[in-house]
This record gives sequence, structure tokens and C-alpha cells, in this order.
Amino acid sequence: LNTYNGLMAPNNFQGPTLYDTNPKYLTLHNNSHSGCGDDGLYRHSSHPVHECYLTHIDMLHEAPNARGVAYDPESLTPYGNVYWVVDGMMHSQLVRFDFEQPHGPGSMDHALASVRRYEDVEFTAHASSPSHMVMDAAARQLYIADTGADRVLVVNADSGKYLRDAREEYPSFSSQLPSFQYSVWGCTEYAQFATARVPSGLALNTEFLFVAEYESGNVLAFSKASGQLVDTFSSPSLTGGLLSIALSPDTTTLWFSHASNKIGYIDSSASPCQPRPQASLSFPLPSSSSPLLSSSDPKVCAADYERSVALPPVIEHEAGYMNMDAITDEYVGKECSEMNYDALLLAGYFCHRCLPTRCQNSAPCVNDRYVGFSCNCSAISNDQVQYYGDVCHLKVEKPEKQKEVEDVCSCKSDQPEAHELVPEPPLQGLDGRELPKNVLPAETRQRGAGGG
Repeated sequence: LNTYNGLMAPNNFQGPTLYDTNPKYLTLHNNSHSGCGDDGLYRHSSHPVHECYLTHIDMLHEAPNARGVAYDPESLTPYGNVYWVVDGMMHSQLVRFDFEQPHGPGSMDHALASVRRYEDVEFTAHASSPSHMVMDAAARQLYIADTGADRVLVVNADSGKYLRDAREEYPSFSSQLPSFQYSVWGCTEYAQFATARVPSGLALNTEFLFVAEYESGNVLAFSKASGQLVDTFSSPSLTGGLLSIALSPDTTTLWFSHASNKIGYIDSSASPCQPRPQASLSFPLPSSSSPLLSSSDPKVCAADYERSVALPPVIEHEAGYMNMDAITDEYVGKECSEMNYDALLLAGYFCHRCLPTRCQNSAPCVNDRYVGFSCNCSAISNDQVQYYGDVCHLKVEKPEKQKEVEDVCSCKSDQPEAHELVPEPPLQGLDGRELPKNVLPAETRQRGAGGG
């Protein structure tokens, strides 16, 4: 749940976020791309002084508490931005997100997207473990770890049919505009592929599906063609929190992550053992004329449903989320207890009296609507200390003015008294490395991080 740092009633307006991993989109808070290197650090005079970040290029809000995500390299959509997600909150359903054409950096327009809820493919969540997915692009089969039910499902990614609009049943969605498609699908072809004890991570090569067991720490290798268990990789160090696995590009190394904040790898190039019989399965998937499993009524699947050409129904809701019409000057001036903070963020107010400030050391925060915010470091600097940095989080103390003293001779010596000079502590960047004393970065404009 989004609790707004305990400032508002929590809500479920959440879902997958899309980033462009091209290094040219690495950005400073001030949206300046030119200084960010491939290592994610901005350099000034050959010294790192700021960290750089990826900027989100789109976000959709129909899958709160998502348990897993997989990219679908399908070839039918014009932009190729289709992802499958396990929604861990709203009925634990399988959801297909097509971001279509992303809105790009600096925008919050979510009107161009298509979201499908497959109501007949449901899952049982596990409190501690993710439920990863992996896509077999050639076979068009999606493998899903149904973690709480101790099984792995396989879904025909091209199956299913449109049943109805989703807005009335699922009133939290990304846009009211008719270009945003939100629908319920059913009649999906899927089957239980294998059983495993609290399956978490999944990985795939041309022959085998690898399944990580969260509690036991085992990695099971199943034959894709038969569904039979072929081999088991075990290690005592992996028990109690095996989260995810991924194959290296040459498929010889199986990398894993663990709940103890550790990563490692298993050499999977050795020949697997002989298959160990398991339950008899029918693979590959049969044709669409002979569906596997579906909880939808056969009569429902036999009927034809036409999409309504009318505008989608208008759902009544408070200001914020999808309703941007209420964000007026009068609304922004309301008491904080009467405001919706999503409304402020989505309307471009990254710095507001009702929102937690990002500026440190009591520096004033100035909003630049739809662009970001800036922290006025000079307003809190004085003769003794100068503040600087993205959020005025760094400071340097200025040397005291040298006192004028009379030239008085000492009876002990004609030489002036010696004073030990105590060096100033070194300045440090965000990464902890020492900065040169002559580097005092100018105040920078912050890029907004809220809303989506």
C-alpha cells in the first residue's frame, strides 16, 4: 500500500514502471543528461560529485503489490512494449500490460495503453517470496511460479478472449480517456506444468525450465518437452530465501539472488542426470481447438463479444489518480487534510507545503510545475558555512576572518608565535569519495519522482 509516509489514507494506485536503460537517458536530478557517464556518475573536473539516475518513461497502475514481471517479445503490437505481471493484490490475477507508445521522460500522460485482466488465471501469493515469470518467445508459452500453491503454471500467451470492460469492477486505473483500454479477458489456455515447494525464480533455455525453491534453496531442472524433473541443484547456503535466478547469455551459468542480500552462481553446463518420472503431462500445448484448463464457463467462451464503441463509463472518484480537472489554484490552496497527494504529484507539484520536502538543512524548496523543484542553498548559507549539492545536503565551513592584532614583542623571543593549522575535513560526494576543495557545484534543479 502507498501510505504517503503516513500522511494519507493508503491506496493501491500502483503498477509496473517502464525505464529506458540506454545510458543516454541517465539523468541528474536537474534533467541534465550530458554529464552522466556509463558508470552512473556525473563528473566535474574528473571527480564524481553527483549520482545519476534512470528516468521513468511510463507507468501504469492496475497491479498493486506485483509479485512478478516478464517481457513478451511478441511481434503484433506496433511498439513492442508488452509485459506480463502477477497482480498480488487485486484477486491475484494475471495481467497483460501493453504500454504502447510510452509518454517519455517528464510526462505523466497514461492515456495510450492497453491493460488486460485474465480473470480465469489466479494465483496464491506467498508472504515473503516473489512469483517470477519467464516467457518462451518461440513457443509463445508463459511460465509462472504460483508460489503459494506450490506449482508452476504454463499459459498459452496468445489464448483468451475479450469479455467486458474492466472499469466498473476494478475502479483504480490509469486514465479515463477512451484511448486507454482496460478490459477483462477469459477462456485462457493454461495448465499445471510442474510442482515445486514454494517456487520463486524461473529461468529458461532451449531445453529446460529452471525453478528456484524459496525455502529449500534447491534449483530444479525440468524438461520443457515432457515436464519431467531432470536434475536438482542443492546447496546449504541457498536455504531460507532463494529469490530469483537468471541464466547468463551463453546459458552456462545460473545466477541467483538470496534474501540475505547475496548473489552467486551455479555452473549449469554439466550434463543433467537422467529424467526422473513425474506426473504425466501433455506437452507441448495442444492447439486452440482443444483448450487445456479454464475456469470460464464454456458457454461464455463459445459466445462472441464485441467491444463497445461508446466511451468508457465515467467512474466517480475524488481528485487525483485519473481526475486531473480538480487540480486548480483553489484546490492547491486547501488545507492539507483535505488534499489528495497523488493529485498534487500528478499535477506537477513536486514541492508543496503539504508534501514532505526533499531539501535538507531547512533549505527553501521552490516548485517548477511539471519540470521539478529546486533547493535554494544560498538562502541557508552564511559567513560561517556554505551549503551546496542537489538538495543542499553538503556543506563547507568558511575560515574565520583573521583577527587584527597589535605587533607586541615578547620578552622571551623576537619571533612571532607559531599556531598549528588544523586542516579542514575532506568534502565527500554522494558515493563517499573525497572531492577537491575547489569543487562547489552550483545549485541544481531537481527532477520530480512522483506519480508516474
